[in-house]
Amino acid sequence: HPWNRRSAPTSLAENIDGMPEDDDLNYPLLSLLLLQRHGRSFTTADLARLWLDELPAGRAFTAERIAYGNLLAGVEPPETARRRNPFREWIGAQIRADAHGWTHPGDPAGAAAQAHRDAVLTHTGNGVYGAMFTAAALAVAAGGESDVHGCLAAGLRVVPPHSRYARAVRLGIETARTEREFDA
Repeated sequence: HPWNRRSAPTSLAENIDGMPEDDDLNYPLLSLLLLQRHGRSFTTADLARLWLDELPAGRAFTAERIAYGNLLAGVEPPETARRRNPFREWIGAQIRADAHGWTHPGDPAGAAAQAHRDAVLTHTGNGVYGAMFTAAALAVAAGGESDVHGCLAAGLRVVPPHSRYARAVRLGIETARTEREFDA
């Protein structure tokens, strides 16, 4: 598989030797570096510059890779998310949202605002809402909320209630409540 060509010798089940680099690790580390350099008031332009300085282009995928290419072509955010980006409502920004929740324990609105500034570099619509939801839910959990429904409710409060994203979350919650077994 092309996605694991470089890491296959050390990371496939039959010969694991450490943890391979991937975007699930790279983006939280980049977010922490962004916060270290610019604080919580970072801008989307700050994030774009950080990516160009610290993130090799080959380490970005789908929406992030398109946005990165747009940055290299001189396109400014938030147009980087829109221009020729068929992945703009995928989950990449949601994957990047963890650090925004971790760094705002008990402050879901602050976490969501920070995740929004990150997400609009690469995503639109539900791609942005997913990042905001995730950051808010994690912020509440990091603040001590132990009830999963409290975390989910906090996430829902920061996204447009009539968005496809909010409807999908509510469907998931309702399905989990009413169905003993669920096969999609």
